[in-house]
Amino acid sequence: VISLPLGGGGGGGGGTAPAPSSSRRPPSFFWQVHGAMMVSAWAGLLPAGVVLAGAPRRAGDGATKAGLFWSHVAAQITGVALGTAALVVVGVGGSRGWDPGSTPLHHGSVGVAVMVVAWVQVMGGVARPHAGGGRLRLAWEWAHLIMGVGCVVAALWCIVTGSSLLALYVPGVRAEVWWGVAAGVVGGVVLAGGVVKRTVVA
Repeated sequence: VISLPLGGGGGGGGGTAPAPSSSRRPPSFFWQVHGAMMVSAWAGLLPAGVVLAGAPRRAGDGATKAGLFWSHVAAQITGVALGTAALVVVGVGGSRGWDPGSTPLHHGSVGVAVMVVAWVQVMGGVARPHAGGGRLRLAWEWAHLIMGVGCVVAALWCIVTGSSLLALYVPGVRAEVWWGVAAGVVGGVVLAGGVVKRTVVA
């Protein structure tokens, strides 16, 4: 498990869990629901959308192109919506007394920043320049790709730090199990993407 610096923003001090929520369920319940939702979004749906992003260009007929494109859109929008819901879950029931900006390795602040950029990606997709738009379209495509991949990488780092936080504060939770699940989901997405590119696109 990663050794995490505890306390407000850095340095020493013992690790104390956030104050209990007034909810009937303990904060740890919401942390784990939040984690499961984020793993589903950022290890599954959103990487799947990234994998599908370039596939329509290599597809032969128009119907296949459209199907792949709208699959990409559906995966991205569903993933961002799920990630947003996960923030609401942890905000409502799991973060009373815990400043997101002071979490170890800035898990909370990085996570919120990732979700903000993810919504910028969604809005950018809606406002994308039309195909054949020359340099503007090319610049948009590169910016969209770089921001999208960057979001996924940062989110996977948040999964690593979040799993370590769960293991630190919740008895019986092993960070390695969460890491293994996330890695398995990402691996499955990559393999499925390869199958799509060899069969549907070829």
